Amino acid sequence: MPFVDMEKHPGTYSESFPVFGTENMWEYYFLPVSVADKKEVYASENWIDSQGRFPHEVMDSLFGETPWLLATFDKYVSLREESKQFLTLSRENMGIARDVLGVHFRGTDMRTTADHPMPPSEKQVFKRVDNALATSNFDRIHLVTDHENYLNSFSRRYGSRMTSLNVARSGLLDVYKEYPRPNHRYLLGLETLVETHLLAECGGLISGYSGVSEMARVLSRGKHRLSEQIWNGRLRGGRLSQKFLWAYRSKTHRLLGGFSA
Repeated sequence: MPFVDMEKHPGTYSESFPVFGTENMWEYYFLPVSVADKKEVYASENWIDSQGRFPHEVMDSLFGETPWLLATFDKYVSLREESKQFLTLSRENMGIARDVLGVHFRGTDMRTTADHPMPPSEKQVFKRVDNALATSNFDRIHLVTDHENYLNSFSRRYGSRMTSLNVARSGLLDVYKEYPRPNHRYLLGLETLVETHLLAECGGLISGYSGVSEMARVLSRGKHRLSEQIWNGRLRGGRLSQKFLWAYRSKTHRLLGGFSA
């Protein structure tokens, strides 16, 4: 019988106090995956300890193309009522429908963190969005991004054709390091969860490669009539090159080592 423990090794969205009476981050957002008791699970010794490490062996694959993942999700994962309510409200406020093109434009740490897939440049994303709007009968864009600069760029380019949730984003502050509002880490996780579901419910999705966009493809159940993923490879090299490589390649012609258009 499965049990998910995200208390033993705190994560990005873990608070220093209980949320909904629990310190298990999984249960901030989801119902328990079974009636298994934590003490009994650990006493059985039939469990796997992640030791707080990131599962790179999973992320090295396109898990949006993994058939068993959706079946596992459907069997074990259910949103808490609080998560459902925020999702419903967000869906209604954004007018999410099949005539909406979802765009996930990740930035921040993915541009400088070793072994991360390098996110697309604005030029790469705009080219694909413009083409989709011109050829695929999308009326609007729903943008999911973690950076204020990208939100502003999309607002200038697409104006009223674009929607985006009012969520915490990095800009003058790093929202993954600062704590600018009550319950901030819980809310970051809730916003990410809901934005993933909204992308899944759009009629199409343009993105780089990240857990959010991959899970959105899983949850779409194959209903995206357009699905484009921009792959720029992984960030390799020493610390100095990691700091500047994405910035160089995003602004340089492909003949000089820049990203393909």
